[in-house]
Amino acid sequence: MIGAGASFPPLSAVIVFVIAALAVPLTAYLQRERVREMLSALDEHTRPPFYRHQAILLLILGGLGLLPVFLGHARPEDLGYSAPASARFFIACGLVAGVWLALRRAVDRFAASPGFERAFVRIAPEHLRAMTPHNESEQKSWMNLCLGAGLGEETLYRGFMIWFLTPFVGVFGAVAGGAAFFAMAHGYQGTRFAGIVFLAGLAFGALYLFGASLLPVIALHALYDWEMGRLYLAYNRRGNQEVT
Repeated sequence: MIGAGASFPPLSAVIVFVIAALAVPLTAYLQRERVREMLSALDEHTRPPFYRHQAILLLILGGLGLLPVFLGHARPEDLGYSAPASARFFIACGLVAGVWLALRRAVDRFAASPGFERAFVRIAPEHLRAMTPHNESEQKSWMNLCLGAGLGEETLYRGFMIWFLTPFVGVFGAVAGGAAFFAMAHGYQGTRFAGIVFLAGLAFGALYLFGASLLPVIALHALYDWEMGRLYLAYNRRGNQEVT
């Protein structure tokens, strides 16, 4: 049952909460300039291993989110790891497919539009353009990061965080709190992008509550990141020519 956390969480869960809500966001904020410089310096030799290493790190964070399950303080379904035989679950899966197809069309349409490069360079930070795929081979490696983000971040910021926070702030407050900590963990991307991440976190949380399962949310997160990789690839493979 979503949000069926204990009235007083065990110490292990408190430690995971501190890592997810304080340590990760604080590190992202304090190291934001260093992170941006590191991302901007990535090239064709360093991007694929970077994707793999980041995927591993995200999966480790997701594993921390499952610590209450491993220690017997929660059931897998309490953190969303279930596939209920309900209409809402299957509708949620259908929504994921529909959103993905719509997003894919939107990416293709934007990339083919006149003035795409000029518009894209105004909204996409340089460090993200350097980090994202520049060719088809890198796009395949990008899938590692997409899967790691979907599994790791959704387990930690939706599954664990909603389970942990619900007894204190209610399920809707827990969704908002998880989205806020999720956005803070992306603070190195800047305030505007952190705001977008917060809204995405709310949408992921709403889908989680509706479908009573984390599985469609993991899929949607991974597919969203994949399509963003395709969008950046459309710009990057045109020679990275910035139009001012």
